[in-house]
Amino acid sequence: MNTKVFKIGLIAMCAVGFFAGCGEKDELAYLNEREFTKEEFQNKEFLDKVSTHCSFADQNGYALKEVARKNCSNAFYYLVK
Repeated sequence: MNTKVFKIGLIAMCAVGFFAGCGEKDELAYLNEREFTKEEFQNKEFLDKVSTHCSFADQNGYALKEVARKNCSNAFYYLVK
């Protein structure tokens, strides 16, 4: 899936009010569940999803717990790799 299309779709869903994974609680809960594996980050769709959630949390100033910070750090590492 194209990253740009995914991000536009995610923003559109939030704007319409469906809040499909866009709320603070949902974002942070998803990122804090567990430390994601290297194999998961090698999946492009998974990587796009995690990096989008991390960007959303960062842009909105949400404080991330240690697990989420590590997941976001790894996601951005694999994006530029």
